[in-house]
Amino acid sequence: MGDTKYEFVDLMPFVRVNQLDRYYGAASQLELLADAFDVHWIVKEMEDDWQGEWNAVFILEGRYHIMNGYFGSCSGCDDLEDENPMDWLRDYVKNVRAFDNVDDLIHWLTNTDDYSYRDMKSFILLALEEERLSNN
Repeated sequence: MGDTKYEFVDLMPFVRVNQLDRYYGAASQLELLADAFDVHWIVKEMEDDWQGEWNAVFILEGRYHIMNGYFGSCSGCDDLEDENPMDWLRDYVKNVRAFDNVDDLIHWLTNTDDYSYRDMKSFILLALEEERLSNN
């Protein structure tokens, strides 16, 4: 994977609100990201269960970004429940993988051994292939 080009970037400078003034409870991670960033979403998916994984792939400033995390149904198993939304954002968006093009992201995701993308990898790859086709 050494030939796949990406870097870790901090997205806080791109947050479009200084203070998020609504309540974000358990399993609201994707809502918070959608409120915080004006991006072209490719994937914004959360498992349909009491707890599980969420995944986000989006284009910001011409670059492809991928991130994921976990959610639960209560404060004991969800890292956003009862936390200040800006604090949660700072923690989650300070180290996001950024790729210059969709092909590099597809290559990385196809070959990664990052366990956190295991369950949704096929779904994300399908969405990225559709994005690539729409750009040709």
